Amino acid sequence: EYACPEDLITIDDTKPRKRGECPEDCHACFRVCPRTFIHEDLRNDNSKPIGDFIKVLSVKSIKHTQGQDGSIVTTLLDYLLSNKIVTDALIVDKKDDLAWKPYAKITNAIDEVVKSGGTKYSVCPVFKPLKDLKEGVN
Repeated sequence: EYACPEDLITIDDTKPRKRGECPEDCHACFRVCPRTFIHEDLRNDNSKPIGDFIKVLSVKSIKHTQGQDGSIVTTLLDYLLSNKIVTDALIVDKKDDLAWKPYAKITNAIDEVVKSGGTKYSVCPVFKPLKDLKEGVN
């Protein structure tokens, strides 16, 4: 949805929907969709299985312990917001009555970041809040 330069794609109930005709040779949605096959000519160099790195660490937060996989993303976002290194964070949350349907939002509230911790096992248009922000939609 965010990648479409013509604003032809919407995510409706976790399914992409297209309205109108795409410009010839655009294929922006195809290139970013995790459900499409990427031709070998367009793939990243996979000669290094996890890419370029300095060090690989396994870490766990001592501040936030209720999340998943060590709660590191939650702790990093908490640090960045608390120290005013960033003004907002793009997070994926879920409603208590619709846990199977996550949604993305922009927030600067650390309690919202902490509440949203954990992996969501469902499709979500993660960059929709950025598109809404760009278009002035609240």
